[in-house]
Amino acid sequence: MHRLLTIMVAILYSLVIQESNGAIKTWMPSTNYWDVKNWDVKRIPCRNDRVIFPQDSAAAVALHPGATNLREMVLPLTGEVLLASNGDLNVVGQQDNLGGCEGEEVEFTGGETRYWLDPANWNGPSGEPLKGGENSPIPHSERVPCETDQVVLMNGGLFQIQLPEVPIKVGELNIEGQDVSQERLRNMILDDTGYHVFKGDASQLEITHELCQDPKGCICNADLDPLTLERICSFEKMRCTTAPCEDPITPKGFCCPICGAAIRVLFKGSWSRMKQMIESMVEYNQKQGEYPVLYHISRIDKNELQIVLRDSQTYVSSSVVLAQALQEQFETVSFESTPYAKATYSGDPITSWGSAGSIVFKILFISAIFVVTALTVNCVANQSGRGIPVELIQPSFLFARFENTAADGEVEIAQKSSFQNPLFSLVGQDSTRSLEKVTLRELEELDNLSDEMSSQTTDGTFSLEE
Repeated sequence: MHRLLTIMVAILYSLVIQESNGAIKTWMPSTNYWDVKNWDVKRIPCRNDRVIFPQDSAAAVALHPGATNLREMVLPLTGEVLLASNGDLNVVGQQDNLGGCEGEEVEFTGGETRYWLDPANWNGPSGEPLKGGENSPIPHSERVPCETDQVVLMNGGLFQIQLPEVPIKVGELNIEGQDVSQERLRNMILDDTGYHVFKGDASQLEITHELCQDPKGCICNADLDPLTLERICSFEKMRCTTAPCEDPITPKGFCCPICGAAIRVLFKGSWSRMKQMIESMVEYNQKQGEYPVLYHISRIDKNELQIVLRDSQTYVSSSVVLAQALQEQFETVSFESTPYAKATYSGDPITSWGSAGSIVFKILFISAIFVVTALTVNCVANQSGRGIPVELIQPSFLFARFENTAADGEVEIAQKSSFQNPLFSLVGQDSTRSLEKVTLRELEELDNLSDEMSSQTTDGTFSLEE
């Protein structure tokens, strides 16, 4: 037990806890004039600017309180520009030289339709932006409102939202600080301003007025029908990036493969006590460690939870090591309330050179090429005779090539050699005659001598006549 806790201490630098408490989810995009994200120059227009609203923009744009001074404004065909109750709009038609605003064409880009089921349009479960950014351990299905959440649509200003095309339930709906009933939402969609703010069928959005009563959280979108989850993932998959690890995992509720770990735990008894126990196991090591790890615990069934762990920055497998330690604790320590725990892990990090395994393979491959090249060069050197004795190069039997190219019938032997003449050996003469050129006449004489050898006498002598 102490060894496992030591492993966790070596891993963690800080732990950021993500909870889904059935709390508040806030709509992020707006069509407000004072929102810098709505302008192509990423700033609010100033007095010498020419402000352009695209012709096809159908958004209702709210001007900020106080005076709005412009050189010129080009309005859309069907959209609206709404003045605040204490606001003024001054379009002067010419540019001044007072400084502070050089003046240019500024285009409104915040009029595109935003979708309820797009996870990127919502703040975190407690109303703040998601911690961890792209590395957030919160499943995509839990980033859109859950059926026990309180939903806040812009507490100040205007927005444009496409209501879901599939049935969705929420606990409460709050617009401009006021709770909205199903009937009021339907009426808002039908009035002039609501036409530009809400798109779609309000009957697909059901307001139950039933919030989560469990302080540790309730089941959040874990039992979504496949069509709804597919619609959520249709937005998120356009933003999916290649996971920087071998064998990435896809925990329940995620639309994209991720690097990290996931543990599924079956439990008995109180969900709140079970969640608190797991948090204590991890938080024990919160004050010390080397790498920051983000984790999220969500209830995915009545008696089942999921723990997702991700490295908060560059993936270096810290989340995997922590999950393995937790898994070992579940298996080693007897928790009566945890009869089953199963973990899945992603593989090694992938660098610009590739994964650890591929780097080793590349090194071995390059080494093999080097060895083969060296052996090839050595073989060529041996064949050319460099560095080895001559007698090892000379073969026992030498085959020469004959070329009959001379006009006088001489046969060229391409390489010097020796020729054993059995006739000369028998008569006691030198058996080795160095031949460079042998005439055809001499070859005929040798043939005649061979015929005479066949007429050998019984006493073993030859009769030689000149």
